[in-house]
Amino acid sequence: MSVLSARRKQVAVAIEATEGSEESLAAADAGFYVFDLGFTPNIEQNERLPFRDSIGSIPSIPGVRSGEMNFETELVGSGDLTTVLPFDALLRACGMEVISPNPPSGVTARTFNRIKIDTGTAWTGGTSAQIDATASQGGVSGSLAMTVHEGDAYLFVYDVTSGPFLNSSDITVGGVTIPIDSGEAVGVTGYYYRPANGDFESVTVGEFIGPQTGTSALKNLLTGARGSVSFEFKTGDRVRMALTMQGALGTPSDATLLSGITFPSNTPPNWLNALLRLHDEGSGPYAPCADAMSLNLNNNIEARLCANQASGIQSYVIVDRAGSGNVDPELVNVADHNFFNRMFKQTARGR
Repeated sequence: MSVLSARRKQVAVAIEATEGSEESLAAADAGFYVFDLGFTPNIEQNERLPFRDSIGSIPSIPGVRSGEMNFETELVGSGDLTTVLPFDALLRACGMEVISPNPPSGVTARTFNRIKIDTGTAWTGGTSAQIDATASQGGVSGSLAMTVHEGDAYLFVYDVTSGPFLNSSDITVGGVTIPIDSGEAVGVTGYYYRPANGDFESVTVGEFIGPQTGTSALKNLLTGARGSVSFEFKTGDRVRMALTMQGALGTPSDATLLSGITFPSNTPPNWLNALLRLHDEGSGPYAPCADAMSLNLNNNIEARLCANQASGIQSYVIVDRAGSGNVDPELVNVADHNFFNRMFKQTARGR
């Protein structure tokens, strides 16, 4: 008898062609490091408590079978913007959509431009340039995905039509003229993920637990799985994703550890020189000293109960989202920065 090892574990994830139908899992589906892995089966037991002439219970009846898998992985890719992220399927099953000119199978290609802003002008990327606003330059148009500051400032615009954008004239976003840096060509980027509003994809998730020696393994399986993710930042530490996946519980089986897995060769970024900015109140964003931050999708996941399935569950679905973020900036005087001013305003922000 082989004794299973708590350290020899693998997780593989594959997008399902048919929701709730098991996908075969291969080494290509497991190319990400997994930390703090937990698997919890939940087999409903229906109690039977009849009236009779003696006390005690009679055997319960097993009912709906579900499972939950929790783990962390590192936010790291290949370094090549045209290569899909190794955990792409997990993000899509957590209700995110991918925008890319070279998307994974089953995802529509969408042109995505990265445009450098001329920061020598008065425009600072303030509140007038909101997400999903139309960006236009002559006959070229697209939707604003985000603005970022990477030392320099950039616009990211997706679904570009009649493009690409050029670096020879300004761009208008939501009625705001944004001057473009003519010294840097407009680039086509790779993958960009953001929360979607529907058509969430389901995945098959497998946990493989190997013995102390050899390749035989126990396989735990979830089908029709979806979940939620939180992005975790800590000073000096690598950026991590904490995931919770829920699905219909498959029957545990004997299998073989996946071989030939290619893990990311790059080192994940640590949270240093982060350029963290908060609360632009018209005078530019505030740069706080903070030790930790998290961005959580907070998806609300519910089971699609189905008597036609052996588990009683067709799949899990994302019924709502209450995205949130936490950060722990140092407390400063109001004259230095008024954190509460933004909180007191009844102004919608973001998407």
